[in-house]
Amino acid sequence: MGMNADKKEIRRIALNYTLKTMTFSSITAGIVVGSLLAYLADCIHLRGLIISFFSAWLAGLVVAWISTTNNSRKFIYPTWLLVEQSNLIARGDFTAEVPLNQPMGQIALMRDVFNHMVAELRFIGSQIKEAGFQINNSSAEAVRITDNTLESINTMTGLIDQIARGANEQAVNMQVTSRSAAFMADLAQQVEQNFSAVADHAGATEAVVADGLHNASFQRQKVTESMTSIARVSESIGELEEKSAMIGQIVNVITDIASQTNLLALNAAIEAARAGEQGRGFAVVAEEVRKLAEETSTTAQSIYGLIGDIQNSTIQVVEDVASAREVLESQTDAVLNNEKLLLRLKEYIIPVTQQIQNIATASQEITHSTNSINTEMENIAAVSQETAAATEEIFASTEEQSKNIANMLECVKEMSLLAEKLEEQSNAIKLPNEQ
Repeated sequence: MGMNADKKEIRRIALNYTLKTMTFSSITAGIVVGSLLAYLADCIHLRGLIISFFSAWLAGLVVAWISTTNNSRKFIYPTWLLVEQSNLIARGDFTAEVPLNQPMGQIALMRDVFNHMVAELRFIGSQIKEAGFQINNSSAEAVRITDNTLESINTMTGLIDQIARGANEQAVNMQVTSRSAAFMADLAQQVEQNFSAVADHAGATEAVVADGLHNASFQRQKVTESMTSIARVSESIGELEEKSAMIGQIVNVITDIASQTNLLALNAAIEAARAGEQGRGFAVVAEEVRKLAEETSTTAQSIYGLIGDIQNSTIQVVEDVASAREVLESQTDAVLNNEKLLLRLKEYIIPVTQQIQNIATASQEITHSTNSINTEMENIAAVSQETAAATEEIFASTEEQSKNIANMLECVKEMSLLAEKLEEQSNAIKLPNEQ
């Protein structure tokens, strides 16, 4: 539409220029040249003047037509060609150019400048199209990458959230497990202590059994010795009865002597009393002798009573010795049976003691391992708590990053729309090497 208007305007200007030039030239030629011809022809008649005027006018008209045609070819039509090619350039058709073999008249320099400008515009247009294509592709790729990144971050945020919840649950579970491990360590320690005590008791039992065997053998020997001793005791008791009778006789003699001594002491006391103050010391001695005689008599009577008791006891002892003999014989059988039982117990208790010692050793190892596990559980629980806290921080940071990338995605989409518009506008540029 604009190009047709420019063509019409140029044609109108050219036509006006031709008409005005031809009119002015023909009139000027008619008046000036006609008058000159009439003067030269010495024409004074009106008819000659008219013929001279029209001849000059016709000649001026021809000259004006030739002049305007030549000027149009040199100025107007080259200008029209430049305007036409400029309109093509304005519409983005960079294939437009003025051929070098095209006659341009007086404006050939403008053709060269125009063609140079078109060459520069073609280069710029190709750069713009390439840049628009690359920007559009880059924007689309940026949108795709940003979208994928946002999707990945959202997925990662979900995973981190799950990991955070799992880490918190794991931290709680590890705390429970740590407490259970501590409780198990206490139980293992108690088991170790119990097995150690059992091992000690088993060892003590084994020692007791050994001592029991030794004691049983010793008792068997002692029972035999006791049987021999009982026989000797029986003989000694017989001798004791005889000697008790002799002691009784001796005690009777002592009792008689004590009675006589008592009488003598009384007589001495009487004589001392008669002596008065001089016999006072002797009276004290006589009193002491009397007391001693009485005590001796009393003691002798006690001894005599004791001898009676001893004799009675001796009779009882004889009976008891007989019973003891029977008991010792029964004990001998019991000791022999106990010795046999202890021997059998020893056969069983030695491997049991060994097994208990092995179990006690294993319990110690279990306690050591359980303590190590408890320590590791406490460390793991601490690390789990730190991991849960760090995961929550990562989750918060990832959420913030997701928001930032979402905002960036909106910006990239806007940039992509601008890039598409830029590519559409750059595609409107037509270059010579494009169909």
